[in-house]
Amino acid sequence: MFTSLKERLRGQIRFLLLLCAGGVAGLIFPPFNGAVLGYVAIILFLAYLYSFEKVDKKVFWRAYIFSFSFFIVAFSWICNALLIDGD
Repeated sequence: MFTSLKERLRGQIRFLLLLCAGGVAGLIFPPFNGAVLGYVAIILFLAYLYSFEKVDKKVFWRAYIFSFSFFIVAFSWICNALLIDGD
């Protein structure tokens, strides 16, 4: 019983860390320009993926979570570009 709870919490923590790492990696692009922090997040994510022995569905979904949060943050400039008046 406690092992399943422990595994569930570990999975949720990994999910949140992947979301945060993807969001931080998206800060590389303007208007944020957080280059160093973004590159560190990408390197840590790649090291995290490299630590797995085989490729399976879990690795795919972990990469998908990272990529989703990365693109949400990285493409926020589209909203800014569309909301500027063309004077």
